[in-house]
Amino acid sequence: MHGSVNYPVHFSTTEALPGPPATPTTVSDYYKTTFLVKYNTNGQFIWKRALQGDVSDVTDDSSISDITSVPLKL
Repeated sequence: MHGSVNYPVHFSTTEALPGPPATPTTVSDYYKTTFLVKYNTNGQFIWKRALQGDVSDVTDDSSISDITSVPLKL
C-alpha cells in the first residue's frame, strides 16, 4: 500500500491479482497473501498457485511454518 492507494500484486506484465472488491467481506483473490510462483531461468513467469482457499478481508491471514523439498526426477 502506498498512501491510501492499493496497488495490485503483479507476477508479470500480464499476470496480476485483481483490484479490491467493493466490500471487504467479499471473497476475492485480491486478499490472498501466500503463493508458490514459478519463473523460468530467464525470469519469465510460468505459473502461480495460491496456498489459500477462499479468503476475504476478514480471513486473509496466512503463514508458512515448514517447507519440504523433494528432488526432481528428470
